[in-house]
Amino acid sequence: MIDDFSDIVSLFKELDGHLERDADVFLIGGGALMRYGLRDETKDIDIIVSAEDEYEDLTNAFYSIGFKEQVPDKIVYGRMALSDILIRNDYRVDLFCRCVCGKFALSEKMIGRASLVLTLDRFRLFICSLDDIFLFKSMTEREGDLMDCFNMATEYELNWDAILEEAEGQSVDDRGAWITWITERMILLSERKVKIPILDKICPFAMHTWIDWKWI
Repeated sequence: MIDDFSDIVSLFKELDGHLERDADVFLIGGGALMRYGLRDETKDIDIIVSAEDEYEDLTNAFYSIGFKEQVPDKIVYGRMALSDILIRNDYRVDLFCRCVCGKFALSEKMIGRASLVLTLDRFRLFICSLDDIFLFKSMTEREGDLMDCFNMATEYELNWDAILEEAEGQSVDDRGAWITWITERMILLSERKVKIPILDKICPFAMHTWIDWKWI
């Protein structure tokens, strides 16, 4: 378990010396929520990159500093379509390449909303906005991720228009079941008395998209 964001920074400083090319890495999970003050600890470091060559170089660098590959649990992580899980002692890195769930991508707008928090020789670390972390965490069935979404929605003023625009925009050209997963999580949050201003807009959209996708 990681209980200090500086431990994440230390890991990436160690990794930087083993990279062969520049890498822009985006933090999307519990580690990012630690930085935002919404988590005291995290058991894993969720990162996503936008290019295959960055992914391959990062993976090799992690191997160089003693990380080992672990096969993702299909029951727990089936929806997420993880590219890789890498383990070393107390560190666990969940690494995605371009997409989560095989379809929901790290978009240009997401990249634009992210904040640069660490610059090293080859490695740059960005933290995705809470709006986008909310979307990424809506992909899973884990209760812990639902609680993270609850905390984000109740402790911060999320940009619901940006969340809706991102969800709808990514479903137009590459449609799939993930839009219904997001909607399911929003419904669960609303049942826990969380105000979801876009619920009346995303529910019909998700149903329409799901019907279209089933017949592709």
